[in-house]
Amino acid sequence: MIVGILLIIVAFLILTIKVATTYPEVQIGSHMKSMFNNSRDWKVYLYSIFNSLLNQVIFIFLSIYILIQMNLIELKPGGSLSLGGTEASLYVYQANISLITSIGIIVGSVLGGRLSDLLSRRISVYLSFLLSTVTILLILIDINLIGIGVLLFFAGLIGFAMGIRISSYTGVTGQISKKHPEMIGTYFAICMAFTNIGVVLGLFITGIIFRMTASFFIVFLFLAIMQNVGIIFFALLNPEDYEPK
Repeated sequence: MIVGILLIIVAFLILTIKVATTYPEVQIGSHMKSMFNNSRDWKVYLYSIFNSLLNQVIFIFLSIYILIQMNLIELKPGGSLSLGGTEASLYVYQANISLITSIGIIVGSVLGGRLSDLLSRRISVYLSFLLSTVTILLILIDINLIGIGVLLFFAGLIGFAMGIRISSYTGVTGQISKKHPEMIGTYFAICMAFTNIGVVLGLFITGIIFRMTASFFIVFLFLAIMQNVGIIFFALLNPEDYEPK
């Protein structure tokens, strides 16, 4: 009930945003073409794809992995899963795991956004990749050495790292979208489309790997390595294009 009221209040905050009174002339054909005929934007699109490989798949596999460690799900040979407890208890624990990661995402998004705006978007992006890699590798530590409590803490850290990743990416693409002043919203939407491509690829490829190996160790190691491909395309961007003036 309270959450619903807050969502309604937040939705009405859009009325406080000042709307431009003049608009640049839009020539859809030529302006759309300008978004695909230069190397800078394609570097951004490729960065968008690899930056989002973890956006969904990491939380899916993270939740399943934690539930297995809590003996609520059983991993059988071949990668199939079966319930180790009741569906009701499974839902409650899953909800708590999602809550922990969501809190991490919220905190990471706020801090990452401030870092991106006040210090450097470049530093924010590199920090997001570093934290994402380190936090994923922490999950690979033997559960017998750290316990469930520490594992849940690591889950929150992953959410925190992903929050910084999301906010830093938004800052970069939002700034570069100003290179297309006639169609800023369209450019950002195209970046989001490539982001969704990355999400689908991440789910598809990781699903195949897990089906072939039935190993969470290999899945998390793959995610830790592959998500860093995005650094290559980001490093090729000109800082003058994405750093605030």
